[in-house]
Amino acid sequence: MEPKQLSQCMEGILGRELALYREMEQFSRDQIAALSSDNPDIEKAAQMMREKQSIVQSLNELDKDSHEIKEEWESVAETLDEEIRKSVRTVAADIAGVLEILMKLEKENEDCLKRNAADLNRELIAMQRARLASRAYGSRIGPEDARFLDRKR
Repeated sequence: MEPKQLSQCMEGILGRELALYREMEQFSRDQIAALSSDNPDIEKAAQMMREKQSIVQSLNELDKDSHEIKEEWESVAETLDEEIRKSVRTVAADIAGVLEILMKLEKENEDCLKRNAADLNRELIAMQRARLASRAYGSRIGPEDARFLDRKR
């Protein structure tokens, strides 16, 4: 493939990757919002996780489909004019920036999930204690059992 054509092809591939990473970034932000509210929306957060997994699959497919072109680019990139490499490097730098943001967002998501899991665990423990207390005092609560029954004959 000619250098200019290869550069355009690589720029297109990296552009699609960048779009997918930006989409994942938005899902991560939405997931944080769903988990950070006073009343966390666990179902919405789970949906955002499924959406992100779908993007990861798309990225894997794109990587697999573009493997040969990327290898060709890697083998000739250093021999090409800087003008030809510039656009590819720009998109690659944009991807690196989005990936850095994604790593921070995923760390924040992980922290939110841990907090929500800890809150849920505390609620479950409180419910278990309440049930145990109810059972322990349950026989003492309420009217006494009748000891004698009046029956008419």
